[in-house]
Amino acid sequence: MYICLDAAYESSAGLACGVIFDSTKSQKPIKVITGSRLKVRPYVPGRFYERELPLLLNVLKRVEEDLNIIFIDGYVWLPGNRPGLGAHLFKNLNEKIPVVGIAKNPFKGHRECLKVYRGKSSRPLFITSAGISIKAAAELVEKLYGQNRVPLMVTLSHIMARNALDERLTRHQPG
Repeated sequence: MYICLDAAYESSAGLACGVIFDSTKSQKPIKVITGSRLKVRPYVPGRFYERELPLLLNVLKRVEEDLNIIFIDGYVWLPGNRPGLGAHLFKNLNEKIPVVGIAKNPFKGHRECLKVYRGKSSRPLFITSAGISIKAAAELVEKLYGQNRVPLMVTLSHIMARNALDERLTRHQPG
């Protein structure tokens, strides 16, 4: 089983969503899990994991399935082999479940990632990993379903997190 995790934020709170699927060819998820809305720390450059990691862990504690790979929207490793969000997630999971980072934007000076070109896009995805070789991680990302640059399940996890946060904010609006 695989899961794509992504988070959405409003000013001081956020939540994450996980899309569980069973094959790189999956066109729809087996299950979607939404975490609780949590207070988040302010964004600090180089310490993004402090903001997003609690949200991702909140989703993962609700997962009943045995996961083989976790895909995140972001980097596992930062330039200079510094741990990013994915490395901190991998460590928090006792290094038992490999984490693959799929970043849509380059991180200045990052040379320890592999570029994957999908669909007809001339813009790459930037792949980093922990618990699985970077080459195997890049091959998995290439195989994920979808004809666009960003794999369908990655896109879906983003949409589901944003929609869940919007829904919770709307529900708690006065009036």
